[in-house]
Amino acid sequence: MAFSFVIRAKKARQAPRAAKAQETAQVERRSLKETVSASGKIVSAKNKEVNTTLSGIKVKEVKVKVGNTVEAGDVICVFDTTDLELDLVDAQATLKASGSKTAVDLASAQRGLSEAQTTGEIDTARANADESDAYNDYLKAKTDEEEAKNEYLEAQQAVIDKNGEW
Repeated sequence: MAFSFVIRAKKARQAPRAAKAQETAQVERRSLKETVSASGKIVSAKNKEVNTTLSGIKVKEVKVKVGNTVEAGDVICVFDTTDLELDLVDAQATLKASGSKTAVDLASAQRGLSEAQTTGEIDTARANADESDAYNDYLKAKTDEEEAKNEYLEAQQAVIDKNGEW
């Protein structure tokens, strides 16, 4: 590699700036040989790393080649989604079956609740009727007792009236 340049004399650089005199030299052609040794990875400042959270998914097609320029939103590869689509169909079938079972279970539970409410209403009505019958029987017994007492007292009075004493 060859460079051309102007050499200023060392004196000129060391001389105070107030001195206007400068020395010049003839331009020469020379070869400069210098080497730099380093290790590391060389990457473009414009490169972007592309990541995905998918695992176990195969790439079906790559839409770009090395050196192509891509922009945000460009499709750079297509994944093979066959297994994912089959998993989705299975999951949808499971969901549908689960939904059907849930609907049957819900209908059964609603029937059970309705039957329990009806049975409860019937039992309550029977209990109320039994209570009412028992109360009426109590009132009749009280009336019968009063009548029996009255009959006793009347019979006692009749004995007194007939015999003069009890």
